[in-house]
Amino acid sequence: VVVGVVPAVLAVVLGLYMVTFKVRETETAVVARFRKVHRQIDGSKQAWWYWKWPWPIEQVTKYDRRIRVFDDTFEETLTRDSKNIIVTVFVGWQVGDPRRFYETVTAIDRGERELKTLVRSIKTDVFGKHDFSQLVSTDPKQLAFDQIEQEIREKVQAIASSEFGIDVPLLGIKRLALPQANTEKVCESMKEQRNTLAAQYR
Repeated sequence: VVVGVVPAVLAVVLGLYMVTFKVRETETAVVARFRKVHRQIDGSKQAWWYWKWPWPIEQVTKYDRRIRVFDDTFEETLTRDSKNIIVTVFVGWQVGDPRRFYETVTAIDRGERELKTLVRSIKTDVFGKHDFSQLVSTDPKQLAFDQIEQEIREKVQAIASSEFGIDVPLLGIKRLALPQANTEKVCESMKEQRNTLAAQYR
C-alpha cells in the first residue's frame, strides 16, 4: 500500500506545481497565455497562491519590485566649455510597469543593460550642457550638482518608463575626477584665485 501511495502523492504534487504559482509581497507576476500578456498580479495587494494553465498554454514570469542599484561606467566626458571630466553615477531602479517590461525586455539582466546604455547616453548629453565651474569651483554658489542629478534622472525616467516600463526613483553623482592634465590646471587656477584674494586683503 505504501509503495502505491508515494507515486500518487508525487503525481499530485507535480500536478499542483504545473497549475499553481505563488506570488510574494515583494513580487509582481505576469501571466502570459500563448506568449501574450493575459494578466498581472501585484503581490503587495494580495500575496497568495494562484491557478494557471500548465505550460505551454500559460507561463508565469515574476519580478521583484524592490529597488535595484548599480553604478554606471567610470568614463571621460566633456563639459559645455570643453573640459574633460571623469564621472560615474549610481542608479536605483525597479520594474514600474510589469506588462511593458515583459513585452520589451522580459528579463531583469537585459532590462539593466538597456538602462545602463540609456544612462550613459543621457549623462554625456547633460554634462555637455553645463560648464566645468558648475562641478568644480571655489565658489559654492556656482556648483550645480543637485540640478545636474535631477536633469539626468528626469530624462532617464521619462524614456525608461515609456520604452521599458522601468522606474528610476534614485540617481546621483557617485564619483567625479579629473584627468591629470586638468587637475594641474585646476590647481593652478585655484591658486591664482587665492593669491588674488590675498593680495586684495593685503
